[in-house]
Amino acid sequence: RVVVQHRSRYHYPRPARLGPQLIRLRPADNTRARIESYQLLVEPEHRLHWLRDPHESRARVTFKAGQAVSELDVLVEL
Repeated sequence: RVVVQHRSRYHYPRPARLGPQLIRLRPADNTRARIESYQLLVEPEHRLHWLRDPHESRARVTFKAGQAVSELDVLVEL
C-alpha cells in the first residue's frame, strides 16, 4: 500500500479574484490501480463539480464571485 499526497499552494502578493479552476489530480476510473480512498481539499471556500469520462476525472472548482484571496491551497491524498 502506498499513500500519495500532492499539495499546490499559491501565495499572491496582493489579494486576487479567482476564476474557475480545473483540477486533474484523480486517476481515471478505468485505471488498474485500486484506489482505496481519495480526498481533495481546496481553500478558500468553493463549490466543487466533478466532470468524469472514461479517460479522466476532473474537478471544476468555482469560488464566490468578487471574493479576493491572498492564497489558494489544493491538497490531494490517495
